[in-house]
Amino acid sequence: MTFWIMVAGAAQGFFLAALLAGRARHGAAANRILSLLVGLISIRLAEAAVATRLGYGFIPGAIQVTFPIIFAFAPLLYFYVEARGRPDFGFRRWDCLHFLPCAMATIWVIAALWTRAPLGLDSELEAWAVDLPWFIQAVVYSTLILLRHPDAMNRVLDTDASPERANIRWIGFLTLTFLGIAALVAFRLLALLAGMHYAPGLRGILYAAVALLIYLWGYRGLSQAEIFFPTDASRLPGREAGPDEDAGRISVLQVKILGFMEAEKPFLDPELSLHGLAARLHEPPHLISQMINREFNSNFFTFVNGYRVEEAKRRLAEPESRRIKLLALALDCGFASKSSFNRVFKEMAGMTPSEFQRLPRK
Repeated sequence: MTFWIMVAGAAQGFFLAALLAGRARHGAAANRILSLLVGLISIRLAEAAVATRLGYGFIPGAIQVTFPIIFAFAPLLYFYVEARGRPDFGFRRWDCLHFLPCAMATIWVIAALWTRAPLGLDSELEAWAVDLPWFIQAVVYSTLILLRHPDAMNRVLDTDASPERANIRWIGFLTLTFLGIAALVAFRLLALLAGMHYAPGLRGILYAAVALLIYLWGYRGLSQAEIFFPTDASRLPGREAGPDEDAGRISVLQVKILGFMEAEKPFLDPELSLHGLAARLHEPPHLISQMINREFNSNFFTFVNGYRVEEAKRRLAEPESRRIKLLALALDCGFASKSSFNRVFKEMAGMTPSEFQRLPRK
């Protein structure tokens, strides 16, 4: 039964990875990273399914040749979360260091294949040589994600439909399910520490959980709008104007939006969305998105958060601001939570709101 669960999970994973990769052509780097992550998990799951049915002896040197890729799971999850929150996301040279454990494990496997020395990874050695380092890595990267998004776990069950909170809820869901797999690995390690003999059945339960993880991530991932990334307006329906006509409309729209943002301050509404702003301006959403992308090299939410940060800075500069709690100020300026306020403010102002508040004034 476990074998067929793993086979179904691997097949579904490959299918979902292909769908995510196809969607990535119309979106951002985040879906390409998620596609790679789901694909690698599926490869590992497929290898485990075959090994479960035929035994590890069918592989030369009795080595699980795909085990090094598990050390890419946590870094890829971390980069996926980063790509969703950073419109300027891109891999840098030193980011390769995140995949050093994966590279080291690959060298280990290649050396063993070359010398025909079996590593015995179908025994208790697997728990200590593979599971323990992976567990440590999973906890470290999950902690990094939560440090970057401290309110993610608190909003997993939040039903608020605003895009910013939906994105935080999705990040919390990813981290929680990933930690669920880490918890199963920890249970396996604790069982060995308690003196229990190596039980292959525990591996079957673990990989069945991984199969379920693929379903959850894949379908939930496909349902997420790329709210933190610029929309390619040329792909949106309803765009029939030529380049010159759109350029003229964008110039007029820029003046209109800037005046509206200053006069009406719609950014003070934490539920403000692209379609909501478009409805108030009586303009097509795709044209507003295109204007923001072209004229400000930004996306909608970064554009709006810029106004929120400037409003917060103006209020923090007032002498009476010291009597106002930062949470109240954050909500008044349009932020959904204090943690998102602190994070966005520091990214845009280079310091925390508290540090800005303590600056000497003339």
